Amino acid sequence: MGGGYYGSAELAGGLASLSADNLAIGESDIYAIYSGDATNDPSTSDTIQEHVLANDTSTSTPGVSPGTIYWTQDVTLSATVTASGTPVEGLSGPVYFYIDDSYVGYANVDASGVATFTVSNVPAGSHAVTAAFQGDGVFEPSTSAASSLTVLTNGSSISTPSVSPSTIYWTQDVTLSATVTPSGTPVEGLTGPVYFYVDDGYVGYANVDTSGVATLTVSNVPAGSHAVIAAYQGDGVFEPSTSAASSLTVLTNDATVTLTSSLNPAYVAQSVTFTVNVAPSGGTPFTGPTGTIYFYADGAYLGSDRLVSGAASFTTSSLPVGSLTIRAEYSGDGIFEAASGTLTQVVNGPVLTLSGASSIDEGDTYTLSLSAGAGTISSWTIDWNDGSAPETFSGNPSSVTHVYADDGSYTITGTASDENGTWNASPLSLAAANIAPTLTLSGDPGADEGIQYSLNLSSIDPGADTIDHWTSTGTTARPKP
Repeated sequence: MGGGYYGSAELAGGLASLSADNLAIGESDIYAIYSGDATNDPSTSDTIQEHVLANDTSTSTPGVSPGTIYWTQDVTLSATVTASGTPVEGLSGPVYFYIDDSYVGYANVDASGVATFTVSNVPAGSHAVTAAFQGDGVFEPSTSAASSLTVLTNGSSISTPSVSPSTIYWTQDVTLSATVTPSGTPVEGLTGPVYFYVDDGYVGYANVDTSGVATLTVSNVPAGSHAVIAAYQGDGVFEPSTSAASSLTVLTNDATVTLTSSLNPAYVAQSVTFTVNVAPSGGTPFTGPTGTIYFYADGAYLGSDRLVSGAASFTTSSLPVGSLTIRAEYSGDGIFEAASGTLTQVVNGPVLTLSGASSIDEGDTYTLSLSAGAGTISSWTIDWNDGSAPETFSGNPSSVTHVYADDGSYTITGTASDENGTWNASPLSLAAANIAPTLTLSGDPGADEGIQYSLNLSSIDPGADTIDHWTSTGTTARPKP
C-alpha cells in the first residue's frame, strides 16, 4: 500500500479481506501478495488506487438571531459544520456553543450539518459567540470564528403622568395617561399594565398600547390637592418603572347662592325683582353652574328661572305685606350640588294720600282727592270730623266730596282697606271760613199812624248758622203837615 506493509489476512474459501484505517491522505496504490502454499505458487494482485480524503472540518461563524436583544429575551444560535471534502457519510455529533468563552449549551448537527441552540438570560453587554464542533470519530473537531451579540438592559422609564384637566370638581372625571419607554430601542413593543395612584392610593390600571401609552379615566377623586403617579408593572421582557408625580387639584362642587332684591323695603303691589347668582364655593367654574332656581316667599312658591351664565331672576308685584323670608333654591346640575340663599324682604302697606284745598267757605262742597299708590284698594272710609258720621266709599275712587255746614277748623282722617288689611292715611287739615248770612226785611211801604206795622224778617246762611235775635234800628216818622 503505497510501498508500506499494512497487514495480512487468512484465506477463507479463496478470499482474504483486511480492514485498514489511518490510510494516508491522498492517492495510494494498493495490491495484495499471496505467499503460496504447498500446492499453490505465490502471486501478486493487480494494483488499485485508493483516494483518501482528509477528515478535517470547519464550523461557520455562528448565526445569532436576533443580533440585539433584551436580557430576558431568548436568542437562537446556529452553526454549520462542513468537511474539508465530500464526506463518505454524513456528519454527526454535537456543536458546543460559547458566549465569551463560557459554555452555554450544545446541539447535534442535523443531516445538513447544522446545529441550532436557543439561549436565555444572556447578561447585558456586548458578547462574542463561538461554536465548536466536537467531531464524530470520523470528522475532526473544529471551532468557529466569533459572532457578536448585543444584549440590552430591559429597563424602562415611565413619564410623569398627564392629568387632564388638572383642576376639576370632585364629581367630574379626570383622564390620566403615562408613556412607558424602554431603556433602548425595543426589539419588540412593550406590553403590560400601568397602575395609577392618587396620593399612593390605587385607582386603576390600563395596558400600554403599541406606542407605550396607558390611559385611565378616574371618577370621584376627593376634594383637595393630590399627587398622581404611574407605575409600569413590566411584561416579562421590560422591567417595572415608576414615574415622578403630577399634581391634580379637585375643587369641592358646593355652590354658593347669592340672592338680592331690587327694592327693599317695598310697598304692596310694587314690582320687586329678585336676582340670584350661583358660583362654586371653590372658585371660578370651568362650565356652569347650570340648572334652575326656584323662588319662595315664606315657603310659598313664587316661580322659577333657568340659570344663564350663573344668574337667574324673578319679578313679582304680588308679595303680601309683612317681613317675608325669600328663599332661592338651586336645583344643582350634576356637577354642582343643590344650594339655597335667603333674604328678608319687607313689604309695607299702601301709601295713602289725602289731598285737597286747605280752606273753604262754610256751606261749600269740599272735594277730597284720594290716592293709594299701587295698592289694590277695596274701600275707603273718611271721617270729616265735623260731627257727621264717617263715610265709606266702595272701590278706590280718585276723589269724594263733602259739605261743611259750619265754619271751623277740621282734621280729615281716612283709612283704606285691601286684601292685606286696613291702612291709615296721613290726616289733612282744613279751615272753613264763616260767611255772613243774607238778611232781608220786607213789609208794606206805607202805614197809618197809630196802626201796628208788621215787618217781615228773613235770613239765608250758607252754613248752618242760626239767627238767635234781631235788633231794630228804625227811624222816627214825621206826621204829614
